[in-house]
Amino acid sequence: MRALLRAVLHLRLLRLAGWTCFTLALLTHVSDRHRPVVGRWSVEATATIALALLVWLVLAFRRSNGGARTSAVLFDAGLLCWGVAYLWAALAARPNAGLIFDLNVFGSAIPGAVVLDWFAMALVFAAGMVALWRRRLVSPSAALLVVSLGIVALLGEGAARLHAVIFPATEGFPTYSSALWIRRYVTLNRAGYRDTEHSLARPPATHRLLLVGDSYVYGIGIRSMDGRLGEQLGRDLEQSTNVRWEIVNISHPDRNTLDEIQMLDSSVAYRPDIVILIYVFNDIDYLYRVTERSVLTEAPRSLVQIAHPVRLLYKNSFLFQELYVRFRAVTISSRGLGLPDPYADSRLLEHHVNDVAKFVAVGRTVTEVVGVAPVELRITDDTAAARRYRAFVGAGVRQGLPIWPTDDVFRGRGIRELSVSRLDGHPNELANALLARALADRVVTLCCVHATAKRARSGS
Repeated sequence: MRALLRAVLHLRLLRLAGWTCFTLALLTHVSDRHRPVVGRWSVEATATIALALLVWLVLAFRRSNGGARTSAVLFDAGLLCWGVAYLWAALAARPNAGLIFDLNVFGSAIPGAVVLDWFAMALVFAAGMVALWRRRLVSPSAALLVVSLGIVALLGEGAARLHAVIFPATEGFPTYSSALWIRRYVTLNRAGYRDTEHSLARPPATHRLLLVGDSYVYGIGIRSMDGRLGEQLGRDLEQSTNVRWEIVNISHPDRNTLDEIQMLDSSVAYRPDIVILIYVFNDIDYLYRVTERSVLTEAPRSLVQIAHPVRLLYKNSFLFQELYVRFRAVTISSRGLGLPDPYADSRLLEHHVNDVAKFVAVGRTVTEVVGVAPVELRITDDTAAARRYRAFVGAGVRQGLPIWPTDDVFRGRGIRELSVSRLDGHPNELANALLARALADRVVTLCCVHATAKRARSGS
């Protein structure tokens, strides 16, 4: 057994095994677009894969000179951990096979790969320190400083990764912790929405309500779907009417009004009795940037953006992400995003409200009852948010939109009481419960009004 281990280390088979895993993962990659090579890879991807295969051939046939030094063994073990982690991530989710094209070496949202990547970082760091010590490239005092700082950074990185794997949480910004949360708690139906399966044919003796929106309706930060707006609204309606209600949830994070029109248009086949749009104040983002967009959140357009130092750190380090989102939260709370208010521009607001009217028009092709419920959790804490709210509601009413105001729902309650966490401003279970109760009351009232009108028409 010892002889076999010595042979493995001497021939540096750990290094070859790690690079083999990485190369296999690359071969599973499928480029997003521009696939001239075997209908699968872009030119850039093909060049990278060819280079990986060339390195594999060199590692496979190059003979090792002398015995295996400690630094080489540590490096090879680190490369093996990294290769296995990369292959693991690629097999778990096909897009992960292309992480290296984004210079994402140690970042992943696959729990096992997250841990293995940390071991790879630690082993490669240890290999570097041993090599420096053996070659006396730095003084003992400098070496001690580097080792100390490296250990602290590795321990912090390991703690951040372990916490994200065990206790994933949404953080109001694209992080690996948020991605791990989605992986653990979100299940999509065949239509691609976070909802149960629904047949086009309505179940007997059942009213159907179509709820459309973005991350608020999706339930970012809410682990159980029972705590979301749609599920709570369904229960409230059934208690108030003694009739079964089916809530069809058509929502997805980071969607704007134009997206929601398309989502509704593709869902009218459900033939709902009621359509409700949960309007959030970044729905205007397609006309004027409201949601923060940066080199950290958007797909890079050039090698300069890919190699941006902050982006490299953000993509490869859980610790840096945790520090960044906390610094960002403090900065935003003190001075905001620093973006102008598009709702203060009357022409821009009119254009936007006309688009919301198109949503209402699509809804009215299948039902008379369509509601637009604007939601703003900061209505109490933020005068600018309250001003935006009044501007949109006023413009919508003037346009004749069926606006269902919800400002009184959250009055007297602060954002911390209503949001998921200090980092994530999405509505929590309490906020969803309050909104569900208000919407249920509105629906019941409208149902009574329509029933009375229908009886009056039939009587005449």
